Amino acid sequence: GEGEAADGEEGDGEEVTELNIYTDFLRIVLEIVNAILTYALPRNPEVVYALLHRQELFEPFKDHPRFAELLDNIQAVLDYFNSRMDEAGAAVQGGEWSVEKVLSVVTHNARAWRGDGIKLFTELRFTYEEEAHPEEFFVPYVWSLVCAHSGIPWDPQAIALFAPLSGFDPAVGDEDPYSPTSP
Repeated sequence: GEGEAADGEEGDGEEVTELNIYTDFLRIVLEIVNAILTYALPRNPEVVYALLHRQELFEPFKDHPRFAELLDNIQAVLDYFNSRMDEAGAAVQGGEWSVEKVLSVVTHNARAWRGDGIKLFTELRFTYEEEAHPEEFFVPYVWSLVCAHSGIPWDPQAIALFAPLSGFDPAVGDEDPYSPTSP
């Protein structure tokens, strides 16, 4: 009885959380695609080609409230390039499109792209936030790269990585105990 209802609710909560994670991720991807189309489309004809090639993937999301405005921009780009492809279609000999022909039409028309109908979003900026103790990740990671790619036959069992000295905080101005000038 009651235990089953609670389990069902927890499962629903987990599903909602997972759905929110996927929704957030998809929004980030669409924001990145929008940034490319808004600020760098002429330099990225391969992105336009990929969008043209798989444009049906956007259809299920076009009415979703979190994606609609982002997909409006993508659709404006698709409409522009689809019409250019239709115009160029009459000139294609044999009626068959190759990757090279499509990319050629996209590249040519990307130079003329003016962004009409595109809604400008704030430009994406990403920053690196350093954790409290980044060495806990970076020291083992860098050593794993050294071992894997140096060409030296390391014995992983013989490698001992030392934990940083506790209490040392360069932000406080403590002397670096690893420095040759330290007492």
